[in-house]
Amino acid sequence: MTTSLISARNKTVIAILSILHLLCDLICGYKVIGVLAIDFYDYGFFIFVIYNTLAFCFQPLIGLYVDRYHHEKAILLASLVFLTLGLFINLWWLSAVLLGIGNQIFHVAGGKVCTNISTEKSSHLGVFVSLGAIGLAIGGNLYRYRFIPYVAISLYLVLVMASLWLIESKTPKNTSPEKTQKPLVDQPKIILSGLFLLIAVFIRSFLGKIIHYDFAMNLPLLLLLPASAAMGKFIGGFIRDKWGSFYTVLCSMTLATFLLLFFAKSKPLMMLGLVMINISMPITLFELNRLLPGKEGFNFGLLAGILFPGVVIGILYQFNVVSYVIVVLISSLLAILSMYYIKRGDLRG
Repeated sequence: MTTSLISARNKTVIAILSILHLLCDLICGYKVIGVLAIDFYDYGFFIFVIYNTLAFCFQPLIGLYVDRYHHEKAILLASLVFLTLGLFINLWWLSAVLLGIGNQIFHVAGGKVCTNISTEKSSHLGVFVSLGAIGLAIGGNLYRYRFIPYVAISLYLVLVMASLWLIESKTPKNTSPEKTQKPLVDQPKIILSGLFLLIAVFIRSFLGKIIHYDFAMNLPLLLLLPASAAMGKFIGGFIRDKWGSFYTVLCSMTLATFLLLFFAKSKPLMMLGLVMINISMPITLFELNRLLPGKEGFNFGLLAGILFPGVVIGILYQFNVVSYVIVVLISSLLAILSMYYIKRGDLRG
């Protein structure tokens, strides 16, 4: 297997983009959950729909733009403007719109830059996506500390400026000629493979929302549980680079199912279950990028877009033991089968 080395400069870019991801979601979580949803409680539903629709569902569109015209640096700078305006404007609908757009364009531009650093590894994808959950948890749960968003937006400014200097205009793709030239599978298999990857992402989003915790929540847990999800995303890419996509998902989802169904009373084991569920996050992105090369912005946006329906359906789910067992088992099986289909199709390895 050909390996690609990531330069020290690009490792720094990945680290900066990961921290920017944390700060972006922290700012949005603070304002949307901690301010708008409280100060404008009667409009909470509309705030939720406006923000999340813009932040998630329109990502594929901006992804297509980035893939065609690039301008990743300009878009990162624009995200700073939108997030700053959204943070300080108190008109609820306008703030939700600005924050949703700022969040949307950061994720796609940052994801595009990060993906293009290496197309043969998935570890850096996990590093980039991991910290968003922590940022959202900090912003959404520690909103009483009013200094937090000001520190966050100041750091965001500094790190965006640093990224503009460090990001190479044309990030080298360290792929071997053989792998670049290897043809894709036939069109129907491409479509079906893409659908399976979307199903896997939807399942991860849905399962993450319906998890039944048989213990009382408190502030430390509200921070530790998202940190567990972040850990899963962080290590998922590294494990995939060693074991391959299918075996990583097979082991992680099997263990996640066991933990979710039999250890709902154990805080440490449920946190481990969250780690296992989220291991697949960078893997699905990596596989879609291999399936649709040159469409990294669209791919990132597409997978982000399918997260929102999973969350909404998860919110609507009403817990009972029998249905929970069935849903967890079926969801895990579908996630494993989707990756098995990708492996069997031998989509460039």
